[in-house]
Amino acid sequence: MLTRLTRRRALAVGAAGFTSVLLSAASAAKTGRGMIRGPIPNFETVTPLPPLKLAIPDFVATTPRLAQTALDISREIRLLLRASGPFHIVDTDEVNTRQVAFDDIPQPDDWRSLYVSVLVAGQVSEITDTRMGVAFRLWLVATRWQVTGQTYKADLDDWQRLARIIAGEIFERTNGDPS
Repeated sequence: MLTRLTRRRALAVGAAGFTSVLLSAASAAKTGRGMIRGPIPNFETVTPLPPLKLAIPDFVATTPRLAQTALDISREIRLLLRASGPFHIVDTDEVNTRQVAFDDIPQPDDWRSLYVSVLVAGQVSEITDTRMGVAFRLWLVATRWQVTGQTYKADLDDWQRLARIIAGEIFERTNGDPS
C-alpha cells in the first residue's frame, strides 16, 4: 500500500537524511578518512589580485575662471581613490603629458605604455556666475568602452562634494561595491 507523502513526512525524511550525512562526516573526521584529501589550503597566503591601474588626468575647464576648480576636483578624486585601497593611481605627470579630450574615445595605444586599465576624463563648465556643471566619463581603455558618464550641477563652493560623489561612482563601477 502506498502512503501519501505529506509535508510532515517530507520534512522528516529530509531531516533524517541530513542527520545521516552529519553523522557520517563526524565519523569520517574521527577516523581521519575525511572528504578533503591533501593539505588544507591556507587562504591567507593566496596572492591577491594586483590593484587596478587608473589614470585620472586633470579635468578640463571650459572657462579660465574654473581652471583651479577643475584641478582641485581631479586632485581630490585621486586622493579619495588612492585612500580607498584597490587602485593604483598612475602618476599625474605621466598622465597629463597625454592629451585627453572629454568628447574623444581613448585610444589603447596611447595608454598601453603606462599599463592603464581605466581612464577618467572630466570637464568643468560654468552654468551661471555661482553654479557649475561637472561631467565625467569612465572608460575601459583596452576595449574603448564607456562604463559610465554623469553630469552633476552644484554651487561653485561645493566642488569637494562633487569630487566625493564622482569618486564614489568610480569606486562602485570598478569594484561592483556600492560602499
